[in-house]
Order: sequence, then structure tokens, then C-alpha cells
Amino acid sequence: MNDLYAHHYPEQYNHLLSNVSNHEMTILQDNELYKHLRFRAPGTSMWGFDIITWPGYLTIVGDIGDGYIFHLEQNMLRFFDHSQPDGNINPGYWAEKLTRSITYEEYSPDVFTRTITDLATDLRDHIPWDDHQRFNESITDDVLSHAENGETYARDALHNFTFTDSTNTQHTFNTDTQDHNFTDYKYHFILALHAILWGAKTYHTHQKQTYKKHLETLRANHTTNALAVPAPPVSCGTSAADSDKTVEDALRWLESSDAHMILVVREDGRVHTRSRIARESEVAVLQSLVQQLEGAS
Repeated sequence: MNDLYAHHYPEQYNHLLSNVSNHEMTILQDNELYKHLRFRAPGTSMWGFDIITWPGYLTIVGDIGDGYIFHLEQNMLRFFDHSQPDGNINPGYWAEKLTRSITYEEYSPDVFTRTITDLATDLRDHIPWDDHQRFNESITDDVLSHAENGETYARDALHNFTFTDSTNTQHTFNTDTQDHNFTDYKYHFILALHAILWGAKTYHTHQKQTYKKHLETLRANHTTNALAVPAPPVSCGTSAADSDKTVEDALRWLESSDAHMILVVREDGRVHTRSRIARESEVAVLQSLVQQLEGAS
């Protein structure tokens, strides 16, 4: 169980967690903003799903959320996972980033019941005290009992409701039923949002662990003429100007930095840090140096 607020939809979150506890992540592609992450339990595709990203886009396919495509920021994994607590989805804002018209809301008996309960509370203030129990029973029998019968029957029940009190005064809700929205997000849409955030956090946790390993190797081998570490897993658009630091200063900075960095240690014991890799030749050099690090660890 967890301490999520209602607007984070803990029911769907717990449903997801109960079905992905044995899932493993397979990184099919990880080329900067081009990623293909697969989440499956060994030996089965049930509840399996893939998250695929390319610049400005993210889609989820598989048993959960098949067909949803989101578009906004270049790094869409970081758009969903911006280091908020586990399960803290933002359905309203995220739904606005869907790339095509797709139905993600539906009539909700729970929303209808909550709305009618609030309306009845206000109406009860105009009814004599001695009639309150009978009024409550009438609300339950004549309106709330239709909540599970579908939106059309529910709205008709609200529209047709009339209560006559002991003074022979008739009471209605005096409201156009179309003024009320009885919809909520579809269960499987919320499930998909939780799966995206869970998958993004799983990937970022893996990257942080890998990054720490490279940093530890670098710390142990920092006297080498040229060493590099892969880009940190977190990207918030931060960049650093070229600068000279001591090895230890640079390592501490990298451990807390959100920038995509190359770290090169020179013979004089100073280091040169530089933001994003710009050229293919630099990518090749970095990959070669990372292989050296991995071989030394």
C-alpha cells in the first residue's frame, strides 16, 4: 500500500504494482533521446509493455496503454519523471499532451454519487428538520440507485427528482443536468500513466546505479591521462561552461549535477569538464573511454 492522494489514483497504482513486481527491464535501444525500453516478467508477456521515445515524443505499447502517444519536451522520459515521488502522476496535464484525439474519460458512477451527495446536502438546508430522514431515503432510492445504470439513466433520475416536504412544498435540484460533469479518467488510461512513470523511474534508477559505478571507477583511476564517464541519467537542460577543477572537485560536482557531461583527466592532475557531446567523433571517443573504465572495474 502507499500514501498517494486520491487525485493520484492509488487503486490503479496498487493494481499496477501487484502485476509488475517480477518485471525486468530490457534496454533495446538507448541512444540519447531515442530509447526503447521493454518491461516483462520472465517467461510471459502478460502485463508486459514497452516505452519508446524519440525527440519530443513518447509512446507506450503492449498490454498496458497501447496506442497512447505524448508530445511536448525533447526528453519525454524526464517530462514524466521529474524526480517526484513514486506514483505521483498528473493526469490532467499529461492528458493535454496526447498527440491525437482519443477518448480517455468516461462516465463515472463514483463522480455521479459524490456530485449528487453534495447537491443533496445543499438542498437539505431548505427542508424542515423532521423531513430530513425521508429526504435522505428519497435521494438514495430515486437518484443514487441509478448511478450504476449508465449516464443517461443517472441524468434522467437527477432531472426528474422531486421531494414534497411536510408543508406540501416541492423541492427539486433546480439545475440543468448538463451543467454537471460526471466523467472521470478511464481506468486503463490511469493505469498507463502509472506504468509510464514506473518505467521511467526504473530506467533512471538503473542509469544512476550505472553512473555511480563509472564514477567510482573514475575515482579509483583518476591518475590516468584521459578518462570519461557517460552522461548522467538526469537531464534538466543544465549545462556547464568549460572549466578547470581538481579531480575531487569535479567528481563531487558530477555526482550532484544534472548536466550531460564529459570528464577528462589530464596529466597535470587537472580536469576539463564540458557539456553535451556535439560531434560523432566525440561519441566514439567517449564510448572507447567508457569501455576502458568498465574493463578496469
